[in-house]
Amino acid sequence: MIEFIKSKEHYDLIAAFDKEFKNEILTKEPEKLWRKSIIYQNGAVNKLFLAYRSGYMLGKIDMLG
Repeated sequence: MIEFIKSKEHYDLIAAFDKEFKNEILTKEPEKLWRKSIIYQNGAVNKLFLAYRSGYMLGKIDMLG
């Protein structure tokens, strides 16, 4: 997961999340906390993003078969 967090794909996923949930408080934590799955300062938004990311990863795994 650590390599994924540093990837363009992860940054693109964050951008898509930010666009989709633009009415939420989207203040991010420093990137050094991201490997602990702490992306957003707002705990509820962070949990929402983790679910979003998990859904994305499951969809990706399903597509790869």
